[in-house]
Amino acid sequence: MRNISDSFKNYLENDSIILKKCFKIKLKNGTVLAFTDFSEDIEFEGVSYKSFGIDNKKYSNFSDIITDDMEVIATIDDSNIKKEFILSNDFDDAEIDIFFVNTEHLDYGSIILTSGFIDSVSIVEDRIFLI
Repeated sequence: MRNISDSFKNYLENDSIILKKCFKIKLKNGTVLAFTDFSEDIEFEGVSYKSFGIDNKKYSNFSDIITDDMEVIATIDDSNIKKEFILSNDFDDAEIDIFFVNTEHLDYGSIILTSGFIDSVSIVEDRIFLI
């Protein structure tokens, strides 16, 4: 069961809901990168989430008694993230949190979809792939 606020629970009981996905990546050097699939930037819990296209068509979550592994492939196309930055290995074992927010009521909190660590990053044709 997910831990969400009473306000968010009440909102989810409505017929029409709008949730947007956020990705927060904390690099091993302490830098936080935050993105959203919402059409505008979002300020949430003191972090600015940049609006841009996140293509995460493949998402699978595998669980068993011993381990909880996640595989997310997200394609990020952001001119502010330079190839040299990716190649610096700061993304190795970076923490990633993926969650939903209600953009009309950010004060409701979030619904955490999953958290984990980035295993690898690839650059193909100037697009960044997180795995």
